Order: sequence, then structure tokens, then C-alpha cells
Amino acid sequence: DGSVLVTGGTRGAGFNNQAAAVRAAELWNPKTESWTTMASESRNRTYHSSAILLPNGRVLSTGSGEGGGIAFANSELSAQVFTPPYLFKADGSLAPRPSITSAPSRLSYGQSFTIQTPNAGSISRGTLIRLSSVTHGFNQSQLIFLLAVKATNSTTLTTVAPARGALAPPGPYMLFLINGAGVPSVAKMVTVGP
Repeated sequence: DGSVLVTGGTRGAGFNNQAAAVRAAELWNPKTESWTTMASESRNRTYHSSAILLPNGRVLSTGSGEGGGIAFANSELSAQVFTPPYLFKADGSLAPRPSITSAPSRLSYGQSFTIQTPNAGSISRGTLIRLSSVTHGFNQSQLIFLLAVKATNSTTLTTVAPARGALAPPGPYMLFLINGAGVPSVAKMVTVGP
């Protein structure tokens, strides 16, 4: 939804200080420029950990260990799934999600395209999110490109792909539709590029 999830790390000296590991996730809201503390993980996630946005809108958090005095034998070989607040209603039940019934599998730069959805009237925006490339604890390739969508009828949206590679480097992306309540669809995989 455009917010930023930060997981793991350490408050201590060095890059892999397990004694000072941070387990609570934090969510940055760019609209309000504020942080919210989220659920804590049951394991430490420091060096060599990964947090990856999944096509269903959840985040896979995994790994941690070797390096900075931690032997491979003591590495954390577990994973957890974080379910962001946008997937819930205020009463704690799962929020209804919009869906994508069809969209192009390839997008050229600057291309106008249509997305089919039974929820066209409730969609406020779309996003293209670049697939993850995580190393050493940083997701260095995560990128979001906001799509302005327009409903042309009750089942069709139109929008325009990024204009050039400087805005969205070539490669695979997840296409999400987001409704007025801030709830995303399950992603459709698309390739963006020349």
C-alpha cells in the first residue's frame, strides 16, 4: 500500500549483535511521516536475514546468522509470515480484497493498458512493485511505481506503464490493485521493459 515495513536488525554494536537484536517490526507511513510498532518475531533476524513481499500482500521474514562472530552452525534457519494491518477490517476479521481477472503479462515503457476486475468502481489506485533481491539483510531492489487508474466501465480499468527504465528498471513486477479502504488485491506478475 506504499507503507514501508522494517524488520530485524540490532541496537547493539556491530552488524550481527544477537544480544541486542530487534524483534519488533515497524511500519513507516509516508503520508503521516510516522512509525508504528508492529508484532514481534519469535526469532532474531539480523545479518543474512530476508524480508520479502509476497504476491498475496504478506511479508516472508526468514534467516539470520553467520558472520560477525556467529558460526554457520548457529544460524537461524526459520521463517515467519507477517500479515500487514491492511489485510484486516477494524474488527480483526479479514478484509474483502479486490481481484484482478486479467492484465497483460508484458508491459512496454509508456504503454497504455487495461486491467480487468469485477471491482473497478472501488479501486483507488494501482502499484507495480519490483520483485525482491535481498542480500545481507537489505532489500536493495524493492521499488514501487504508483499507477493512476481510471474505471472505463464496471469491470475495466485503464492506466499507463512507467515511461522509462529510470522509473522502473526492466524486469518482473507484481501488479496490485488497491481499493478505497487501502486493501490490495493478490498480485498479478508482469514483466516491464523495452
